[in-house]
Amino acid sequence: MTKQAVRVRNLSGIVLTEVDVGENVLVAITYVDRGKGDPRNIKAVVTGKEEHGYQRGIKDGILLALYTRNQFQLSDSNFIAIQSKNDMCIALVISPLTSLMRTQTQALNRKGIKAVYLKDITSPSNFEDSLTNLSLVDVKEGKIDIIFSSPESLIGHERKLLLDLAKKNFIKTVFVDEAHCIKKFGLPDKKKKKLAYRPCYGRLDEIRSLVGGHVPVVALTATATEETKAVIKKQLCMDNCSEIMVNPDKKNVTYWVHNLPSDDICTNFPPADVSIIVIS
Repeated sequence: MTKQAVRVRNLSGIVLTEVDVGENVLVAITYVDRGKGDPRNIKAVVTGKEEHGYQRGIKDGILLALYTRNQFQLSDSNFIAIQSKNDMCIALVISPLTSLMRTQTQALNRKGIKAVYLKDITSPSNFEDSLTNLSLVDVKEGKIDIIFSSPESLIGHERKLLLDLAKKNFIKTVFVDEAHCIKKFGLPDKKKKKLAYRPCYGRLDEIRSLVGGHVPVVALTATATEETKAVIKKQLCMDNCSEIMVNPDKKNVTYWVHNLPSDDICTNFPPADVSIIVIS
């Protein structure tokens, strides 16, 4: 009892220092989980810090639970490094338009960037038309640079795939393209008593939960009012986010109003006067 009391006294006087991402630590294995002859500790690497604890990884993947500082000790040697290869670093892009995602995927692949439109490789009917040699196996192994997907796929039938990629710490960033769709399509219109057109856009906070709070989220839009921006921040749980605003004034685009002399569009806009006509 005396030895135990001395040990407890000594431990109580230890000041635990902060641990940085990338440092190796020793995690004690409890007697219940340890067999005869098994090591008392397992070596891990700190992969992230959150408000309520540290995230740690071993050679087989990321440990799901968060650990407080008193649940591990620093190792005096570093044998495990955080994997930083490009094939283990995936950017997830959420977009509303299938045609746009396919076009961007093909353009990126021509530049040597490994990109896939998720539905093309998970749906047999779409795979033949996907114009890519990448497969679902490549995605599961983290051998992809960019994944394009709709919110319906990620929240629906590909939810488990997303969770598996997150557990392996493959998802490094989430981009929400055309983020104004969150308000436009994802939420019901209470005044007009209309249901949401694409309700999964109103559930993107679930994707934040699946990939983990340590994964940064970037919302992109060119048409958001102050009210829409507030909705986007709320729905994506972006309480203390950084906001970058760029002047939309483009020198090569001109807006003008003109009285039309005729109902014939070809008469009003001869081919020599304009290259693009937009009618809404």
